[in-house]
Amino acid sequence: MPIFGRKPGSLDGGWGYIYGGSSRGSIMGKPGSNGWAYRAAGRMGYNTGSGTNMQIAVYSVSGSSIASRLALTSTFYVNTYMADRASGADHGANLTAPLQIFANTNYALALGAHGSARNVFGQDMSGHPMHDKDGSILPVTYAANRVAPEGKMSLWLEYEANVKPDTPSGFAPAHNSIITSSQPTLAVNFRDANEAVPGFSVGQADKLKKYRFQVLNSAQTSVLRDSGIVNASSAQQTARRASWTVPTALPAGRYVARATVYDMFDTPSTTASWAFTINAGGAMVDVDVAQNAYEPHWADASRRLLGQTTTVIGGTWTHSDNLNANAIQLVLHDENGVIVGAVSDVFSVTLAPNEWVGRWTTLAGMNMPELERGRMYRVGMRARDTTGLWSSWSYSSMFTVNSFPDIPTSLQPGPNAVTSVRPELSAIMTDSTDSSASLDSGFYIRKQGDTGNGIFVPGERRWFANGRHYAQPDHNEMPDHDVYEWRCRASDPHGLVGDWSSWQKVTYALAPELTITEPDGTIDVGTPQVIFTSDKSLTKFTVTIREDGGGVVHESGEITVSGPGGDYLVPAGVLRNETGYTIEVIGTDTVGLTGSATTSIYVSYTAPEALDWITVEKTPGPYEYQHVPDEWSRIAISWAQALPEIVSDEDFAGYLLERENTATGERKIVAHFLTRGETVFIDKTVASRVSYRYRLRYLMVVNGIDIVESEVVEGTGSVSLMHTTITSMDADDLGAPLRYWKKRKPKWVTDVEIVPSWGPEPIGFMGTSDSLKIDGDFAVLDAEDGSFTALEIIRDVRAMATPIRTGERSIAPRQIFYRDPRGRAFFAMIRDGDEDDEHREDIGRMSLTITQIAGEEGAL
Repeated sequence: MPIFGRKPGSLDGGWGYIYGGSSRGSIMGKPGSNGWAYRAAGRMGYNTGSGTNMQIAVYSVSGSSIASRLALTSTFYVNTYMADRASGADHGANLTAPLQIFANTNYALALGAHGSARNVFGQDMSGHPMHDKDGSILPVTYAANRVAPEGKMSLWLEYEANVKPDTPSGFAPAHNSIITSSQPTLAVNFRDANEAVPGFSVGQADKLKKYRFQVLNSAQTSVLRDSGIVNASSAQQTARRASWTVPTALPAGRYVARATVYDMFDTPSTTASWAFTINAGGAMVDVDVAQNAYEPHWADASRRLLGQTTTVIGGTWTHSDNLNANAIQLVLHDENGVIVGAVSDVFSVTLAPNEWVGRWTTLAGMNMPELERGRMYRVGMRARDTTGLWSSWSYSSMFTVNSFPDIPTSLQPGPNAVTSVRPELSAIMTDSTDSSASLDSGFYIRKQGDTGNGIFVPGERRWFANGRHYAQPDHNEMPDHDVYEWRCRASDPHGLVGDWSSWQKVTYALAPELTITEPDGTIDVGTPQVIFTSDKSLTKFTVTIREDGGGVVHESGEITVSGPGGDYLVPAGVLRNETGYTIEVIGTDTVGLTGSATTSIYVSYTAPEALDWITVEKTPGPYEYQHVPDEWSRIAISWAQALPEIVSDEDFAGYLLERENTATGERKIVAHFLTRGETVFIDKTVASRVSYRYRLRYLMVVNGIDIVESEVVEGTGSVSLMHTTITSMDADDLGAPLRYWKKRKPKWVTDVEIVPSWGPEPIGFMGTSDSLKIDGDFAVLDAEDGSFTALEIIRDVRAMATPIRTGERSIAPRQIFYRDPRGRAFFAMIRDGDEDDEHREDIGRMSLTITQIAGEEGAL
């Protein structure tokens, strides 16, 4: 039996859990076909105590959410141990009643645990995350409290795929029986392989849902009575038998009954057929319209009557008891079933079984009523047997009296059309009695002012497609550029010719030729003037600009013009620098024809001239003025202002300063000034004994959207630090190198300080209780021409240890930064400590932590 959900293999591992008195559920899948679900199961077990009672429920799905409960299994007992990844076992139970399920519809399965034990159940590692419902065992509507992705169920639903019902049997009336009732009751049995599924009785699953009965004539060419599709009653479902009484009386004769039954999925059975006879009557069969001497153009294949005179019908008399016929009668109906004229007189005749009889006038003694062109008719005939019983009416197929084609409609090109090429002519041509494709078209063309029908477009340049007839004139029909008229008409395959359409005016003229004179090639402007000329007077034009390799960036809209050309100013903010574009101009002349021209341009703005001068020189940091300039640690760059006559205040976008290491070529933007008056920059981040090249540009806005850089002005500079420097990172002077610190008298200092050294191993130093005396010298490698002692460095560092007070009972942490001339560095952070009685008024201890960040790692 098929399943959906997932049934794990015997070696599949994993386990999840579910608490007693709760449920877990998830959307599990879609059935592969319609069918009847009868059993739900899962890989499950228990983990403590003994086994437990479980149930499984089937839910509907709304979108991606669990919705309403559809079915429930009976309670089943799980006594398989499964904790610690024991394999568990497959457990399940039949649903309390078979459930009708539908293919390609999502369903959800949920597992509920009774009692209070904490139970476990098998999980599918690739399965669906489960949704918990704490404290509720399989509710009618499943609203999850939370998602529990660690518990993925191995649950599945077993079902039988739906099959169509058996062909109905047990016919009533019996096959080939003769009955007297003109309103018989038809009945058949319903049988279906899905009526019973495993564990359930017949009728608990699939049932008779609907049925349909039909009564046809004996030739099975016409349905005489039809029940339509009827819903079965509960009594019919119980009896497994459908029945229907014919609502209106049937004339005597032989009939064929048909029956179809439908199961609960509306799946129909194979239709069953059987025959019965009412009152042993006779029948006329094979009644048909036939060719006669009055209609030599008869087209029997299309059921057409070309004229409006009499016609010939014929029929064969049959009788179930082989009786003769002694009279016939004829009738004419229109397409709506209305009798035309009157039913003919009864005409006496002797007909043996299977004898053919024909011709209206000689049999009935009266002429057929007048027929109208374009209308549909059918002829009926019946006969009376020697016992006086009339047969049912038998009818010919519908036939049509031929009519003229209609006047062509939807002529194209329409009135007063203008074209630069010989036009393709077309029209819709119809006929009430012939298909449009079967009609023959006639297209005629003449110059305006000529008389007569014009010149006929020959058949090799006419065709039919997509419901329209077409014609393509050439130089024989339209030799010159001029004003022409054309019209058309249709004829049917039987020689009837329809009326003409009206004459349609069409102007065949040359389109205007346009030439763009400006711009062209590379341009240094973002708002160029588009100038173009035309060989004809124009009434309007449009300008479209496309980026090369991209889409449309600008459209002008329709612009009115009068004359052989025009111009258009491209607005600002459209064209971008260093970008190629295609400009297209489309112009419309006075007769409505359009011409176009294109040109390609490339926008490339010339860089503005460089600034007049730049100066690059050493400059001291704080407390460095007493040193010679060769020992200053910073570089000052100054330059001339950008001239207003070159770049206005509105277009000025700032100065851009770039620094290049002349040895390595590494470049970095070190400053971007936005105002014209900012012409000085102090570079505080240079390395010792490195030569730098400074490149300066100013920026200007062009065309409202592009930034253009000026030509570069350059200068070089460097510094050569000879001593260790300490740099403040707080409010003293952000990032400024200092030779010596201004001494602050500490109110108290730390008990322990850690001092780095630049040897192969970091050296820690512990100070005395007052930290003012240092025991021992620790060398710190420094400049190439000498060294300094750790004492000198610590003395300067300790001077920074004074806490900064920011308010009552508040100390602000401070940072200091040490670096030597070789660029090696570490941070030192002074932070808050713990309060104690000794330093209560100083608001806690301060501790100094020094962390090396650019030398040997871990120098703490």
